[in-house]
Amino acid sequence: MQLLKRMEKAEARLQEQGAAAYLPQAARQPPLGPCASRAQRHFDLAQRLADSLGFTVPVRLKIDQNGLGHGAVGMLKIWAENSRHRAEIVGVMVSESPGHDDPGAVMRPFKKRDEMWLATRALLQPDPGTGVCRLRLRTDRNAAIQLTTPKLQYNSGGHTVIESKKAMRARGMKNPDRAEAVLLAVYEPEPIIRRGGGLLV
Repeated sequence: MQLLKRMEKAEARLQEQGAAAYLPQAARQPPLGPCASRAQRHFDLAQRLADSLGFTVPVRLKIDQNGLGHGAVGMLKIWAENSRHRAEIVGVMVSESPGHDDPGAVMRPFKKRDEMWLATRALLQPDPGTGVCRLRLRTDRNAAIQLTTPKLQYNSGGHTVIESKKAMRARGMKNPDRAEAVLLAVYEPEPIIRRGGGLLV
């Protein structure tokens, strides 16, 4: 978050100096509405960060495609076609069944939403041999609270189910939108093979 703020300040200084040639091409296109402009700014900052780190693959943006997310995915893909950004848009249907099911697994996710939570949980668990976690998160307090809010449950088929948002609201909990943004950042609905970049899972 602090890095993004520094990048925003740097961009503001460039604009004040009239250095439009250094800004992304997308930022020099016709103005967008307030919400779209904010999304565009985040795209530009993410891409500039990736470029500064020497990444050769595009920024990947994963969106829950259920409900309103379906329209957002379609709009952002059109933006990409119109060169407003270079990001790869990935729609995730969290209500779908996972691509694979291991009957022998201790925890078998019922839907992709459950798989998302369980996959991140596994990444945060210390390795029994080394005691080192594969993933460490630096989040704000709200996201940290939301990541520990849903209950772990099981259905009649023996699948692991994460407490639904409706059930969470019924017991006075807020929508875990910030937590799910963190989950989507590390979750890949399908394995991806990059040329020369190995396998992302």
